[in-house]
Amino acid sequence: MNDAVVRRNTVLLAATMAVNSAVLQLVAAVSSLTFVLVTGVRGLLGLGPAIFLIASALTSMPAGRMMDRVGRKPVMSAGFVVGAAGCALTALATRTDSTVAVIAGFALIGAASAVSLLIRTAAGDMYPAARRARGISYVLFGSVFGAILGPTVFGPLFAGKDVEADALTVPWLAAGGISLVALAIVQFVRPDPKKIAEMIGAHEHTETAGPPHRCARSSGGRASSRRCSRRSPASA
Repeated sequence: MNDAVVRRNTVLLAATMAVNSAVLQLVAAVSSLTFVLVTGVRGLLGLGPAIFLIASALTSMPAGRMMDRVGRKPVMSAGFVVGAAGCALTALATRTDSTVAVIAGFALIGAASAVSLLIRTAAGDMYPAARRARGISYVLFGSVFGAILGPTVFGPLFAGKDVEADALTVPWLAAGGISLVALAIVQFVRPDPKKIAEMIGAHEHTETAGPPHRCARSSGGRASSRRCSRRSPASA
């Protein structure tokens, strides 16, 4: 596989991680506050993050299976669409004080988070075994820029505002827009990292197998065949 293609895909996946990290920062910062303000029940302060984490855990295995079946890129794309829908639904809940909407929104965002965590799998696919951990680290480094992007985007949206449910509408809509930006970035990842992994696997298998072994026929009959089988790499 062309190294330039791998480098380009690595940069794109790192950018995707950076953008998605901004959304996760908003979830960590205001999910509990959003849930309490929408439902009006202070005793349920920790339920919002719990919904997010449970949905993420339940989604991770099915998402991994789908990635193995159809490829990394389609599942990542679907995950960001689900995340954008979850953010929009949560924004709606902050305007309508709908408990059902906020629960559904958090569940969708949690499912999208599980898919986004599997981006590191796509990164590892593009590197041979000896450099796989390094390839994953390149993509995870994108989260550092997400840590900067989050406060830059959401800080002004909260400045000078009272803590009310409707004050959270615009930040959640912005988070949905950021998810769509991540979706757009993923579309430029070509070819699918799963195909790159298959090419690397085929190449490594060829190198391990080595050149085909040919054994000359002789008139020695059965004894010659035994000597040939002993020398054959397949019988070693």
